[in-house]
Amino acid sequence: MSEQQPKESNDSVDKDENVNEPAVTVNEETNYVQDACVGDPFSDHNLITFKIDKMPYKTKPCSNSHYCYCKADWAKLQNLLHLAPWHLSTTEHDMDSKWQVWKDLLASAVDDSIPKVGAAKKRQNAPWITRELILLCRKKRSVDKKAKRTGKTRDQNNL
Repeated sequence: MSEQQPKESNDSVDKDENVNEPAVTVNEETNYVQDACVGDPFSDHNLITFKIDKMPYKTKPCSNSHYCYCKADWAKLQNLLHLAPWHLSTTEHDMDSKWQVWKDLLASAVDDSIPKVGAAKKRQNAPWITRELILLCRKKRSVDKKAKRTGKTRDQNNL
């Protein structure tokens, strides 16, 4: 494949005078850029900084819980789904609000009948690794680091 060279926008301008101007496209409704600053002298290699009038969104905390389907009360779920006021989702005029009402009804029925369990924390150590073994490994590591730092063989034999 051959690479195509970008065409210059203004062929009559000398190479020294041709400056690549960066363009920022933003939506008029979501224009959060207040100011743009370019380092001196103006060049396409300088840093461009923007002053933005919007805080970044916060990340949601990670939920370590999930549904335990083996302990679910399926009869209760069936009963709750049968008795749920589904007509509330059809009274809304907006499709998004209909979807939100329907989703809330289903989620509340599932939450009432299927228990949530937290994710089991993974053990870092195997069951046969005892506290004494961990302490001996730390001591060996510290002696090895000291021997490597000092370069003396007698430090290696101190274990």
